[in-house]
Amino acid sequence: MNINQNLDFSEFPKPTYDQWKNEAIKSLKGADFEKKLFSQTLEGILLLPIYNMLDLDNLPYLSNHPGVSPYLRGNYASGTIARKWEIAQSIPFSNHAEFNSQLRQALANGQDAITININRHEYYQFFPLAVNCGTKFIHQDDLSAAFDGINLEDYPIYFNAGDIYSEFAPLFIDYLNSKEYDLTKIKGNIGADPFGEILINGGSKYSVDHLISSLAETISILHDSVPNYGAITLNGAFYYNAGATAVQELAFSFANLIDLITKLSQYGLQPHQIFPKIRLHFSVSSDFFMNIAKLRAARVLWAKLAEAYGLDATYQKVKIHSSTSMRDKTKLDPYVNILRNSIAGLSAILGNSESIDIGNFDFAYGHPSELSLRISRNTQLVLLHEAHLNDTIDPVSGSYYIESLTNDLINSAWKLFLDIDTSGGFWNAIQSGNIQSLIADSANIIDQSYQTRRSTLLGTNKYPILKQKLPTDNPPYQFKDIAFKELTPKITEVQSIKITRFAYQFELLRDNASKFEQITGALPQILMLNFGEVNEWKPRNDFALDFLQVAGFDCIQSPAFNSYEDAMIFFIDQSCPNSIAICSSDAKYESLLPELSFLIKKYKPMCNIILAGYPEGMIDEYKSYGIDHFVHLKANIFETLSDIQKYSVLPIIKERN
Repeated sequence: MNINQNLDFSEFPKPTYDQWKNEAIKSLKGADFEKKLFSQTLEGILLLPIYNMLDLDNLPYLSNHPGVSPYLRGNYASGTIARKWEIAQSIPFSNHAEFNSQLRQALANGQDAITININRHEYYQFFPLAVNCGTKFIHQDDLSAAFDGINLEDYPIYFNAGDIYSEFAPLFIDYLNSKEYDLTKIKGNIGADPFGEILINGGSKYSVDHLISSLAETISILHDSVPNYGAITLNGAFYYNAGATAVQELAFSFANLIDLITKLSQYGLQPHQIFPKIRLHFSVSSDFFMNIAKLRAARVLWAKLAEAYGLDATYQKVKIHSSTSMRDKTKLDPYVNILRNSIAGLSAILGNSESIDIGNFDFAYGHPSELSLRISRNTQLVLLHEAHLNDTIDPVSGSYYIESLTNDLINSAWKLFLDIDTSGGFWNAIQSGNIQSLIADSANIIDQSYQTRRSTLLGTNKYPILKQKLPTDNPPYQFKDIAFKELTPKITEVQSIKITRFAYQFELLRDNASKFEQITGALPQILMLNFGEVNEWKPRNDFALDFLQVAGFDCIQSPAFNSYEDAMIFFIDQSCPNSIAICSSDAKYESLLPELSFLIKKYKPMCNIILAGYPEGMIDEYKSYGIDHFVHLKANIFETLSDIQKYSVLPIIKERN
């Protein structure tokens, strides 16, 4: 053999799609090809089981290079090789000294941009009890304490001023002047997003007319004083974290943009004055490919809108900030959040985000620990320095799947955007409740997907760990509690959207189990009553075990029995718990259940009998024998477990409380 010979694959025939399809159908052994291999996303996009070159036919923009409109492949011809993304971790501490200490440490260890959440409660409070989150900025002394020893000429600084920009922007400018900064070197964004903030809060202390007029004034003041500083951050993450689809997040963000431009034009501002002052903020989750496609689609949509306003390629570059989502994060098994954030961070980088903020895995236990802050920051640094993601420009370009998915998102988001625009615009859609209704419908679909385990939250609705070491060194959150009469009145009121975590409902089930353990000294128990040979009971036992532990049940295994008489002797002798899960085959159930269920109920009338499986055609009959619940693949796990807890957990908690 000549080892220097070039490899030649010409002797191998190139298979066609039809040939692949025929082989795939054979491998399915009778299962329906389309039902088995095709899937529909939440966005309504049909995902193919395989993509190839034919799927790229007639897709626009594929021949474009990085740094060329519509900037699908990023704003810069050199990609991240010459200009990497900004590591813009937020520092979520309200105390100025603690904020300053943590920020200085972060900047000394790889962070190169500053992201700040402003504490809203010093400006307004709409609810009697609220988490005192974010950093307080009311006086120049607050800014001086927060930025002590930090030269703001060296780092871009991003705020989330929401609807308080008219109060905060002058304060920030005065601070910059007091420090005699070269204001042309100050970069970042004040973070105005009046409509987004109204949606989150269910209103504002200002009228919309005031918000728009003051935004126009803020843009002008910033342009005159800090010419390279942005004014608006359109926060699509609000919608996504409330349950919106990727299509909705894109469409709502751009509908928001167009409505703001239209309203600001009434105060003399033109599109060419507004576009450079805007950046977009999107949420990234563990939905890896959809995240990448969403960020790429956003670039094309931005360029398309800028072009529609007659703006040249200079204005068609969009600044995108990505932050890891809240909706897929969990309190249970919190260390899995590190993995989720890593996947999300990778997708943000591959989607060519200009700045990225990776959240803290232990957020549910208080302010982040030192370890958590370091892990979040180092996740980006590992992706930068060890994964070498900045060594190649736009590495996902040309992917059959990602390019097709990007195009699908562009078309779907554009259609929804046009629907909103032609129906009166974004603000009108908020007032009518249409935006809120679309998000609520999407959130409900996602919620049902987790409840039926079509979607997985590892460690929460699947593969739970009952005994785990949880974070304990988190500084606790502080709450601001005020009297109802002291609440800030709303001048503008709408239906709000609610930031949600889909794990929360499952965490309540586990909280019930923990309360039970605190009262009784042990977790609530279920006896796994097994019958027959291993191959008869073990598969359903494994499934039921994983199912029941989601609610914190400690499942006690019995030996495998061949008769109901032996099982009843064991049941009586062992002083077994008030819940039993019977595990075996459908054939065994037919012979066992009539006598077994009768005897169990006779001995323990309040015993909750659970059957592993769902024998078709026998459900009503088995219920008549005394079977209370069925655990199976198509069950709504949340509803089933909630009902089981009503029998064995909640009565004890209510009795002791």
